Amino acid sequence: QNYIFSSAFFYILSLALTKTSHSTYGQYTSGSYSISSASTYTGSERAMLKEFYRGLSKKYHPDLNPDRDTTAAMQLLNKLKGEWGI
Repeated sequence: QNYIFSSAFFYILSLALTKTSHSTYGQYTSGSYSISSASTYTGSERAMLKEFYRGLSKKYHPDLNPDRDTTAAMQLLNKLKGEWGI
């Protein structure tokens, strides 16, 4: 099952990197100068991304992993969630 989530994580990461909107300010993509990203995902793609997010967030949530530090993974997931608009 870890392999499935790992494969799914890299798949959705590749989707995020190829479908995210880009700011007209180039490297300035955060703060008040960023352009809100309009979703380029179809309804079925958004549903799939939401399912992947939920599964991975359960796996990497710090409250569910008291014996290891999953903060960085969870922060990345939350960032991707915002970029995906789910």
